[in-house]
Amino acid sequence: MKKFTYLVIATAALSMVACTGGNKAGYTITGTVEGASDGDTVYLQEANGRNLTKLDTAVITKGTFTFEGTQDSVVSRYVTCEVNGEPLMIDFFLENGKINVALTKDNDAVTGTPNNDSYQEIRAQINDISKKMNAIY
Repeated sequence: MKKFTYLVIATAALSMVACTGGNKAGYTITGTVEGASDGDTVYLQEANGRNLTKLDTAVITKGTFTFEGTQDSVVSRYVTCEVNGEPLMIDFFLENGKINVALTKDNDAVTGTPNNDSYQEIRAQINDISKKMNAIY
């Protein structure tokens, strides 16, 4: 009888978790865009060949923007915004977790998740090499 009682309690607990969605983790992308104003639009986009397709839109409020959702696997995406007629864009890895974006004209950064932290380190190394190469030529 005790086993049956435990089974009923366990089944009820699992049912409640299933009905509420459990603790399904998702992503939150929070960021800033240098030179942008409140009311400006920021886009989350994916590449399709040479074109970008808009997946989500956020409006800058109090200097920041936010995207939220869930992602089944890690994928490459872009955050874009147009400031004073000039397009700004950064590529990053969209994955569940807290992702921080700083979209600037010269020194973009995406951090907060393991893949983006590693990618940011690689980008910094490549930028250093590019600066050294440009100084030579």
